[in-house]
Amino acid sequence: MKHRLLLWTLLGIGLHATLQAGTFNVTTTDPTGAGSLNASLEWLNTQPAGTLHVINLKGLTGTITLDGALPWIEKDARFDGPGSDALAISGDNQFPIFRSNGAKKLEVVGLTLREGVAKGGDGNNGGGGAAGMGGALFLNTGAEATLWDVDFVQNRAEG
Repeated sequence: MKHRLLLWTLLGIGLHATLQAGTFNVTTTDPTGAGSLNASLEWLNTQPAGTLHVINLKGLTGTITLDGALPWIEKDARFDGPGSDALAISGDNQFPIFRSNGAKKLEVVGLTLREGVAKGGDGNNGGGGAAGMGGALFLNTGAEATLWDVDFVQNRAEG
């Protein structure tokens, strides 16, 4: 009997560990490099599915200006900012901001998403081009987003 109890306890601990959410602390407003928003998404996409992981941006103020498109968000995530009046993420009128493909749940809290641009493809020989969708936020089929204290400023989709 003791052995079965120990086995179930170990299995329970193992299952709990695989569903444990992780947290990545973004420590710089530089768009790339160690501690960056880009690094946080690279980390996120290596985490186990089925749990809401946290990208913590609460220690930052100012603006993160992207110098390229961020990686697609493939796992469930909460982007936890200090307040929409304290931190902005800018696509610099060139790049989309958050694009989800594979995540089922996305939460964005306390951020301003500004100047994100999604560009569709150009048509050829009189045909239509691909749609530009989600300058600041794009969710692929089956995903849901929850937003609190989020400002959208001058974002656009072209195409």
